[in-house]
Amino acid sequence: MKLYVINLARRKERMAFMERQFASLGLGFERVDAVDGIQLPEEERSKAVDGFRWWCSQGYRARAGEIGCALSHRKALAKVVESGLPCACIMEDDVTLGEGFCDALESAEGFAASQADAKVVVMTPCEAAKGEGFVRIPWARSTGCYVVNQEAARKLLAATSPLTSTIDDWRRWSERGGFALYASCPAVCSQAPYGSEPFDSPFASDTRDVSTVFVSEMKPVQRFLHKGLRIVGRTLDKLLP
Repeated sequence: MKLYVINLARRKERMAFMERQFASLGLGFERVDAVDGIQLPEEERSKAVDGFRWWCSQGYRARAGEIGCALSHRKALAKVVESGLPCACIMEDDVTLGEGFCDALESAEGFAASQADAKVVVMTPCEAAKGEGFVRIPWARSTGCYVVNQEAARKLLAATSPLTSTIDDWRRWSERGGFALYASCPAVCSQAPYGSEPFDSPFASDTRDVSTVFVSEMKPVQRFLHKGLRIVGRTLDKLLP
């Protein structure tokens, strides 16, 4: 199966990390030059996002890093469509490949490519996944590593233009795009939780910025207001087409 690895040019240590893992497994891959949201002109960021819908779904203004991440995945998905391949695997450059990755990838290829309907298979851990094999799931919150077939790649590209949420909002994209979402059980690769790395670490999330505030870190009054606005935003989001 064709493997695409999304990597920012300034993140050379991450590319070296992935190269070592692939070399040990005897796998080849194609690097996808990631879109650096921080360097992207404001005009281009604005064109890529429906700002109001993003606020409704997320409760805050889209961050430059999140926009860059989403556009990077769209770039990889476009490569899948252009290639005409039955399916491919897209991953980010901070994923740790676990034991059984190669076997699971081969199985995922057969599962996704042999089916006529659009499918995405998440290969990283997912709380919603219960059972063994490739399990249908209602949601997931990781784009660390996933297998996508040709039809799903087309539908995902259409659903995410313009962006109305983060790229890892799989429930939204599967519902809007009309593709089936699955998870590999057990998961065969992992990714550090969002925000677990120090902000200045080489492996810190590029979707974070200095203004990022986690709900757990908010003062009681801030948390109360934030949750109230989230209720309003989500209600509007459901009412809008």
